[in-house]
Amino acid sequence: MNKKQLAKAFNFNEQDLFANRDGHLSETQRRRIRQLRNVSLMILGALVILMIVGATQVSTTPSVLIFSLAILLRRLERLIFHHVTLRSDRVTTYFGRIQLKINNRRSGQLRIADADGLRTFQITSNQLLSLHDRDYYKVYVVPKLDTILSVEPVNLNRTDDDAEAYTVDLSALTQEESESEKPKRGTVVLGDDGELSFSRDSST
Repeated sequence: MNKKQLAKAFNFNEQDLFANRDGHLSETQRRRIRQLRNVSLMILGALVILMIVGATQVSTTPSVLIFSLAILLRRLERLIFHHVTLRSDRVTTYFGRIQLKINNRRSGQLRIADADGLRTFQITSNQLLSLHDRDYYKVYVVPKLDTILSVEPVNLNRTDDDAEAYTVDLSALTQEESESEKPKRGTVVLGDDGELSFSRDSST
């Protein structure tokens, strides 16, 4: 498992990972979230101006205004979440076995079963390629935003205080699969045609 590839795909470094393990954001991650907050603020301002201008136009239909309002509220929600994240400086950790799903050439899903249930995150193709399906990971996430900050593999042979926490109910990952259909561990590979597919381990 290439940890450098993992760090590159999810855009974090060793200092970020150390901070996330301690349950908070690194300064680099705080700066990145501040930039996202500023972008949301600018978009929010532009949407308000467009809605005011649109409301004065006779040709503007109610459906357009309702749609614009929905986008405005969504952006306002993101802005609030960014602000709360910076103030709380809190990172949520999920740990357990992951399941990867390919959406298309550019994206997929990371699903992780931990003691609290099944969590699903949208990820890019590069992030898919850096992970090993059905293995165990710690996933560090921004609360509310469901943004993955960093990821690290878990050694099941470890004997520290977290060891018991990795032995969780994995039925959430396999409840829709019969034993004969249950896929083996494997990795996502990029074909010559640009398509993503699974390469399954023959030993599992």
